[in-house]
Formats: sequence, C-alpha cells, structure tokens
Amino acid sequence: RCHAGPIREGALVGALHQMRQHGCPGRRALLSVLAARASAPLYDAIRRWCLDRELCDAFGEFFVREDAGVGDDGLWERRYGLQGEMLPNFLWPEIARDMLGMGKGINFIRRCLGEVHWVVPPNVVNSSSIESLGFRYGHVETLRSTVHCALVAVNDHIVQELLGTHRLIEHLRALK
Repeated sequence: RCHAGPIREGALVGALHQMRQHGCPGRRALLSVLAARASAPLYDAIRRWCLDRELCDAFGEFFVREDAGVGDDGLWERRYGLQGEMLPNFLWPEIARDMLGMGKGINFIRRCLGEVHWVVPPNVVNSSSIESLGFRYGHVETLRSTVHCALVAVNDHIVQELLGTHRLIEHLRALK
C-alpha cells in the first residue's frame, strides 16, 4: 500500500507487519526483523505507560494521547485518549483500551488518591525480564495477558482505597 506522506511509529510498524504476511520466506524473514527493530521504541513506550505511567511521546507517535491542559477533575474522561490511527494493526483495540484504562488508573492512584510512588505490584508482573511480559514484537497474546492482570490489580487497588481508606460508602450515605 502506498502512502502520500511519512508514516509514523505505530502505523509504520503496522505496515511492516502487514507486508510480512505475504511473499517469499526470505522477504517475510527480513520484514520480521525490520518490524521487530522498528517496534522497539513502541514497546518501550507501551511498557512505560503500562507499568510506570510515563507518557513518553515527544513526536506524537504513540497511540495514547494526553491533553496536559486538562486538570485532575477531567483526568478520567478528557485528559487521556486513544489515537486510533497510531495503533498498529497487530495490537487489538481491546488491548489498547485496557492499556489506556490501566494508565488512567495509575494516574488516578498517584494524582487523586495521593499515592505518588504507587506501582503495579511486583507479584502481578513477576518476571525475570520485561521481554517475557510481552513487551516486544510478536508476543501480543503474552502482552494481552500482562495488561489484563495489571489492569485488574490497578482497578482492585482503586476500589480498595475508595471503599477503605477514603470511606466512599460513608460519604455516599451522608449525601442521602
């Protein structure tokens, strides 16, 4: 497929992935190597967003976008969103939505619940290497599993904090 202009990160890796689906074995092998190397910055950005809540996107190429002008009151609905055109075709939209929710959740924990140093618990992402968690090209199913487990941990922590430490139920009853 021809493109009229430059292709950026997610779209570039997606194009390489799509091209490797066809052709002779030598071409597929070359394109697999190119896709793996070209996707390294993408997977680093995914890892940082999912595990550290750092949105490192100096060139606007990541599929998660941030509107830094939105304050904490709009953190969940308006501060972060997905840029569908930057999502590589081999990362399923549901994985991207889970990644977005996980990053939002970690931000909520740190910014709104005041736990500035909170991280996904080590037992959730217990592994000897980042690569074995799926943060590299060709391991989408492992990445999906890692993201799902981490998202559950993030959501569970938010619920525990709201119901326990912040006594949400008591506050809601007081509103009656």
